[in-house]
Amino acid sequence: MPFHKLVVQVLLLHWGKAQSRSVRSKSDDLVPDELKSLHATASASYRQLRNEADAAGDRYRSAFWAIYLLSALAVLCAALPIALQWDVPGHPLGRLAGMWGVLEIAVIGTVAWLYHKGNKSGWREKWLHARAQAELTHYLPVLAPLVNFDAAGTQANWYERVFNVNVHGAIDATGVKKMCGDLEPQARTALAAAWHRPDFGNAYGRWVADVLARQVVYQSRVNEESHRLNHNVHAITEGLFVLTALAALAHLFIHSAWLTVATVFFPALGAALHGALFQSESSRMELLSGQLKDALTALGRDIDAALAEPDAATRTDKLKAIVGQALTQILEEHEGWHMLVRPHSLPIA
Repeated sequence: MPFHKLVVQVLLLHWGKAQSRSVRSKSDDLVPDELKSLHATASASYRQLRNEADAAGDRYRSAFWAIYLLSALAVLCAALPIALQWDVPGHPLGRLAGMWGVLEIAVIGTVAWLYHKGNKSGWREKWLHARAQAELTHYLPVLAPLVNFDAAGTQANWYERVFNVNVHGAIDATGVKKMCGDLEPQARTALAAAWHRPDFGNAYGRWVADVLARQVVYQSRVNEESHRLNHNVHAITEGLFVLTALAALAHLFIHSAWLTVATVFFPALGAALHGALFQSESSRMELLSGQLKDALTALGRDIDAALAEPDAATRTDKLKAIVGQALTQILEEHEGWHMLVRPHSLPIA
């Protein structure tokens, strides 16, 4: 398990295995026949991009949490020998004082190595790029029926063609643009008369409703975990600062080296946890995931209502409009996450 996931599991007070990203669903069985080949191609590319994003993201987030926590450990390594007077000549543990100095240097060196390695290797940039490509690729089969493949002089990127705006803002979609070009002949042939077939609209609507339902389940899990993580870290940091105050108060009456250590290390650990949470994407994911979950839940109900429309032309128009709204919501949430992470680099805490 990557280090950052281990830390989060401990902070969530959850000792089991990290939950999988995937949500069990019959969605693949619901893919309309006209989109199955396109879906298979896009899914293979999505899995590859997602693996790349996970690998870079795990490195970046693990380094992020490690730098903060190691900074608190460095404070402990510096304070412990002095507070316990291990450096006083003649102390039985005096010979270990040098070891603590070496350990402190090693901790600080590890922090510096993670900072320079992470920035030099571009872990954050690779994570952002691969995840953006994966997200955009994942929804290409959903988007394809909304594309007018007969229009002349249109953009190669299907998202720009459908929405007529750069809905993904600062996200680099070069790879997705190329994929759209590669898939267009296949999509043009498969969808040439799809909307004129009575069963396609219903099959497409049921499939998209299931895709949105899976996304709602995923966002609900993210929302719940983000809420618990925020709550638990705030509770831990408040507890550490309370313990610091009590140790400082007790120090007025009890002269104990361990109380000195507590008043130094507890606030350092509390500040490290608070800083890591505040600077990570977790501090905002509760809000972003909650908003997307509510929006997609409502749009899922709208799809059900559209499928009940007796007039075929009206049903098609409504379905296209709702799917367009859903994709816009998903991409805007992803861009919000993207812009949230981009300004944050590995800290020297």
